[in-house]
Amino acid sequence: MGSGTSAHKPSASTSPTGGNMNNNKDCGLDARSCEVVPDGTDAPYTNNENTLESQTTEDKNEDGESSKEQNVEEKKASIAETMAFLMTVQDFATEECHEKFTTLGKISMDRANRLELGRYIMELGFADLYVTIHSNLYSHDLFNLESPDESRKQAQANLKKMRVAYWNFTDCTAELCTALGQTGALEMTIKELTHPELSHDKLKKEAKRYVVQGALGVLLNSIRLGEGNRAIYRKAGAVEILHTLMSCTFLIVRVQCLLTLSYIINEEESEKITASDGSIDTLLTWIREALRTKNHKTKRFGFSVEELMIGLNNLALNDNNKVKIVQKGGLDPLAKMLTVAFSIQEQELAAGLAWKLAFIPSNRPVIQQHKPLIEALTSMRACESVTVREACTGALWETSEGQIDLPGHVLHTEHLANDKHIMISYQWDVQRRMIMLKDQLIKAGYRVWMDVDKMEGDILGTMAEAVENSAVVLVSLSQKYKDSHNTRTEATYAYKQNIPIIPLLVEEDYNADGWLGALVGTLLYFKFFEDGQVEQNLPHLVQEIGSRGKAGQGDAVVMRTNIQPVKAPVTQNKPPTAPAASVSTASATAAPPLPKAGPVAVTSWDSGQVQAWLRENQLAGEGGVGDKLAGFDGQLLAQMHRQCQQAPEFFHNALRHDLGLDYRTLLRLTCALEKLMT
Repeated sequence: MGSGTSAHKPSASTSPTGGNMNNNKDCGLDARSCEVVPDGTDAPYTNNENTLESQTTEDKNEDGESSKEQNVEEKKASIAETMAFLMTVQDFATEECHEKFTTLGKISMDRANRLELGRYIMELGFADLYVTIHSNLYSHDLFNLESPDESRKQAQANLKKMRVAYWNFTDCTAELCTALGQTGALEMTIKELTHPELSHDKLKKEAKRYVVQGALGVLLNSIRLGEGNRAIYRKAGAVEILHTLMSCTFLIVRVQCLLTLSYIINEEESEKITASDGSIDTLLTWIREALRTKNHKTKRFGFSVEELMIGLNNLALNDNNKVKIVQKGGLDPLAKMLTVAFSIQEQELAAGLAWKLAFIPSNRPVIQQHKPLIEALTSMRACESVTVREACTGALWETSEGQIDLPGHVLHTEHLANDKHIMISYQWDVQRRMIMLKDQLIKAGYRVWMDVDKMEGDILGTMAEAVENSAVVLVSLSQKYKDSHNTRTEATYAYKQNIPIIPLLVEEDYNADGWLGALVGTLLYFKFFEDGQVEQNLPHLVQEIGSRGKAGQGDAVVMRTNIQPVKAPVTQNKPPTAPAASVSTASATAAPPLPKAGPVAVTSWDSGQVQAWLRENQLAGEGGVGDKLAGFDGQLLAQMHRQCQQAPEFFHNALRHDLGLDYRTLLRLTCALEKLMT
């Protein structure tokens, strides 16, 4: 993400870099709407008529010569010469430095070779140089009009020029984005936005506004592509700083802040930020505007529909925002984008968002009644893109609550105990460690199902088969796992199929919130966020699994004794479907004791005894409770009671939404549970 278009000179463009649309952070953006140009002016951003596409396919330098005449090697030589000079400079507020920054800025406009050139300049110390230049230029009292510093104006001009190359090269060079996080450059840039002269109410002057836009351009690109930068932004206070800056009256600044925030906020912050400022309305308005143009970019500032959709997808990670998007007419653009007139990346984003929106029960009837979207999703299930097909199938699967045909999949309601396996559900960033765990479990005699090479063909059908044949599902707790609609479908399907879930913490200090917090809030987890913990904690995990999933063994449940997990850390949150349990991070090393003596006997019940108990309490026929709890044994009944005590909101919402119990039946069941377990 970079700036919009200058009124005096056209900005260059680049094509989308693509990426895995299942993880929005990995998506490449169309930088055409985002670049700045080294023209030496402080002009505001205008409409898209001055983009490069409206003129010629060749970049023109100030002498009118085609920049294509200068080949990559010549540009690298120029970069090397310029960097060698800058590395020796003591004061960067000079005209000579201005010329050097201009040279780098012009080179950064080479769209076709920008990635290669960006990697080259990074190897020459470009990331470290940012901190040196930035600190020096700000030492010249940039915004004090009464300052006696004669280099103040030159320093301000050089800051603008210096940022051109950083803004453009970070647009596609992930290595540079990561390196800027490691050098302290990003913290410095975030702190820069707290300068009193750059506050949201002092940006009427173009020079100041340009400084802010340039800083935001680098920050947005770096959070989009930089590995590990989210933690840096949060620690530096970026959430509060950017949220405050969103009070600015300039739309371009507000949108830059919003898109950056969409990558770093958590569930609670997302809801607060979008509660009253019209953020979702703004994104939807701009998406509709971009869809009306030939190049799918807004006329104002040139934002591409791709980058706007990525922002909307990020905000949709919050369940309340999912509801808002549907209420505000967000389904119409999705139906339009799922046609052959749009790129694969755009289709992936549209289908992926439809999948996310379908997780909310109140959204499903609206989606089902939106004929153009349902027809588009159904049609695109036959497209060539595996990712688009998967997302469309996922959206239809969630919308229909699993009532769609999945080729090759037959719903299994009964299995032989010794045919079941242990399923490992995870995100790809921890694959190597999960393979280590899989191998150890196999050595311990377990059947293990794990998608190692990424499933091909009917992915959801394969997933459903794997879940239904599971004795236990191991769920990997991490931010990436929680943000993925694939793993959400996987984990919630296991929950709905009454498959026991054992959480594994694969990201240190991660606190599960939202849907994942609701799912595991009352369960115990095992630490596997380091490779060494695989061997260290395997015995405890094996003891918890017991004989479930072992070859040739029954599906007996082993009681927890002398195990060393801790309660899954969750952040309190209240999404519309299943509010997370209000459970704080615990340091207990064993399962919480069962209340009094009742549960000990109950946990030994089989499903027949549970049904007998329902009949005794006149619940077997009422509201279909007997059928809906078919297959529940004493272990699951005890778990229901534990959830009722520790996460009452989640418990009652789950019974109402997932089991369809009416209020009267819910109260009767709760009362019966209380009597049984006390």
